[in-house]
Amino acid sequence: MDTIYYITNFLGVLAGITCCAMIGVAIFKIMTGDETEHQKYQTRIRNGLIALILIVCISTVKDTVLQYFPYVESSDAIGDFSDIQISLTDGALTDTYEDVEGRSVIRVDGNYYVNTGEKLINIGGFWDSYKIWCSVYKLYDECQGITRGAMADDIYYMSWEADKLDGQSQGFLMSADVKGTIKDDNDFKDLMGNWLTEKYQQYEWIS
Repeated sequence: MDTIYYITNFLGVLAGITCCAMIGVAIFKIMTGDETEHQKYQTRIRNGLIALILIVCISTVKDTVLQYFPYVESSDAIGDFSDIQISLTDGALTDTYEDVEGRSVIRVDGNYYVNTGEKLINIGGFWDSYKIWCSVYKLYDECQGITRGAMADDIYYMSWEADKLDGQSQGFLMSADVKGTIKDDNDFKDLMGNWLTEKYQQYEWIS
């Protein structure tokens, strides 16, 4: 990326110098040459000025875009995306997401979520309370700002309670929409379904 940046800068400077040289030669010819060729050199001056203006405008737009939307970390940047890295491993693209506070990150169906802490969550109703200890996962992008996800909605819960259902619920990922639907252990077993015996992968650890 740096090489492309320097090449485009060099070409822009070279084009600008060429335009100035063409204008200078045309002015010199008008001052010293045959008056019958003045029209030709005036046309060259006009075209040179137009080209020079276009070069300056393009360079200004390019520099503005790179300043406010950089590919590297910058204090002037509107957004810093330096924590998202793309690498090529065995012919496949892999994403590396690192939370600003070093919290764990998982991927579910192509989206990324951050563990914002462990809480005792009531996934039952008001009268039929059913509480479990679980990790609360929220959208990755909403956890990288000033509030670090404090105002973001819960998306997933991951049960880590070793003594719930003889430890079978440990590591089980469930949608936050499950709140209010579980009344007892039987409902929780139904929610887990065949995961209880097959332990298939629900998510992928990223960091």
